[in-house]
Formats: sequence, structure tokens, C-alpha cells
Amino acid sequence: MNKFLILAVSGALALSLCACSGGSNKTDNEDSNNTVVTEESSGQEQGGESEQIPNPWHEYLTLAEANEAVGINFMLPDEYKSDANIFRAISGDVLEIQHPTGDAIICIRVSAVSEDDITGDYNTYEECSVIEIEGIMVEFNGHDADTVNSVSWSDEDLTYFVFSETAIPMNEAQEMVSSIIVTNTLAY
Repeated sequence: MNKFLILAVSGALALSLCACSGGSNKTDNEDSNNTVVTEESSGQEQGGESEQIPNPWHEYLTLAEANEAVGINFMLPDEYKSDANIFRAISGDVLEIQHPTGDAIICIRVSAVSEDDITGDYNTYEECSVIEIEGIMVEFNGHDADTVNSVSWSDEDLTYFVFSETAIPMNEAQEMVSSIIVTNTLAY
């Protein structure tokens, strides 16, 4: 009788172990549809398909097309015109030009004047200075007094932001800002 009882309990235990572990090899990072959910996923699962927030940036072949999408008239100085430039815009909001220079990419953003932050730059800089260029107060930010990563200013019509992950010399940044201001003053 004891042998029968031990055999019955052992069999029940074996069946319960098989039932508990059977068919599920899912890890903690998988949802019920066997889709791996990562921190990079930016959507919700509905019907087995992922819905992601659409990218608001659209690329354009020309500066004129990007200007039209935003509803502004930004002119790029001749010295920054290049076949390698990338023109992007968030329709009705912000124009962006990515201008490759050697080992860096200079990002120029322009928008109609508003209180909104168009920078997308959340870095903290050790150095900040405000300098008057062509009659406009311009803010320069960088990690030391001789180089700049971020520049911003506004005129009567537009808000401007220039950014480079690779620091650029302060005098080059000032020349770029002056050129952009003069070119766009002549555009109106």
C-alpha cells in the first residue's frame, strides 16, 4: 500500500511539473503575443501589430520645398550650400538643414518666431555668452570659452538655432551667424 501511495504521489507530482512548464518558453520581456517588448519600442500592441508614433520629420530634396512645408523663407548663405546638405522639416513648424563639414555635421534649425523651444538640445554647457552680431543678440553655448556647440537667436520673423556635437571655434561660429543674419536680412 505504501509503495502504491508513493507511486501515485510521484506520478501526480510529475504530471503537475509537466503541466506547469509545458509550452511556455516565454521570457519576462515577451508579451502574450510572443512579441519581444524592449525599451526602444514606442508603440502599443493591437491585434499583433505594433503602432508607433509617426516620425514628424520629412525629408525634402530642396531648401525651397522645406521652406514651403514650414511656411517660411529661410535663405542659406552661399558658403553653406552643398549637394551633401539634408533638408528636413516638421510641416508648419521647424525647418532643419544638416550640413556636413569634415568630421562634423552642423545642424541649422529655423522656425517662425514663437516661444517654443526648437533646439532639441538638452545639454548643459559650462560657458554661455551673449554677443551682439549685426544688431541682434545671439547666445553662444559651449564647454569652453574658445569653442561653441550651440547658438540661438531670433529676429523679427524667425527663430534660429545652430548646433554641432563637435565643438567649432568661436570665431567660425560668429562668422556663420553673421552670414546667416546678413543673407536673411537681404531676403526680405
